[in-house]
Amino acid sequence: MKLIQLNIWQGILMYQAARFLKEERPDILNLQEVTTGVGDSDSYLFSVLEKLKRDFPQLRNRYFQHSLSSRYFGKKVYLGNMILSRYRISGKKSVFTEGKPEENVLLGKESHGVCFLQHTRMETPAGVVNDLNYHGYWVPTGKTGNATTLRHCRMIADYIESIDKDEKIILTGDFNLSPHSRSMEILNKRLTNLVIKHGIKTTRPPIRDTRTPVDFILVNGRVRVRSFRVPMNAIVSDHLPLILNFG
Repeated sequence: MKLIQLNIWQGILMYQAARFLKEERPDILNLQEVTTGVGDSDSYLFSVLEKLKRDFPQLRNRYFQHSLSSRYFGKKVYLGNMILSRYRISGKKSVFTEGKPEENVLLGKESHGVCFLQHTRMETPAGVVNDLNYHGYWVPTGKTGNATTLRHCRMIADYIESIDKDEKIILTGDFNLSPHSRSMEILNKRLTNLVIKHGIKTTRPPIRDTRTPVDFILVNGRVRVRSFRVPMNAIVSDHLPLILNFG
C-alpha cells in the first residue's frame, strides 16, 4: 500500500501536483491546505477538492474538515485538511488542538491558528489502519516551537495513547516544527519518525528557503515499512511530498 503526505498549498501548483499523483497512484492521500466551494471548473481556485474527486475516483472514501470558511463571488468556500483512500473508512473524527472552525472570514485575513487532528480508521488488506492527519500551529519566529506547540503535541500524544496498540497507527502532516524540537520529541518518543530514521534533510523545495524538515510521517511498530522517500525534484507545492509504502 502507498500513502502520500502533502501540504497541497491551496492548489497553487495543482496542475503539477495532479500529474505527480497520477504517476504515483497512491492508495491513501493525506493533504493539508485543501480548498473547496467554487465547484467543478477549469480553475483550481477554491476547487482542489473538486479536482481530486474528478481525477482520482478510485480514492472514493474521503474525509474533509475545514478550518475556515469565506465567500468568493457569492459562493461559500472552505480551507481545510483532507484524507482520501481507496479503502473503506469505518470511523472518522476531528480533534481540535486549537480553536474551532472560523466562519465567514474575510479573504486575505489571516486565520487565528485553528489546528486539528483528523483520524480515520480504515479497513485495508493488511488490517485496520488508523490514519492521522495534522496541520501544525505556525510560529512566526521559526520552527523550534513554543508553549502552544508543546501543548498541541501533548494532546496528540495523549490521543494516540487511546488508540488500540494492536492496530496500525500512521501519523502524518505539516507540523511546522523541526524534527528534534521539544514539541516533536514528544511524538518521536511514541512513534518512529521516518524522516529522522531515513536522514531526510529537508521537506521544502528550492522555491522556499526553509531548509529543515517540517513535514513528517510517524508509525507505530505494527506498520511494516517497505520503503520511504521524499522526492527532491517533485515541485508540486511549497512542500515536498512524503511517500510511504507499507504493509
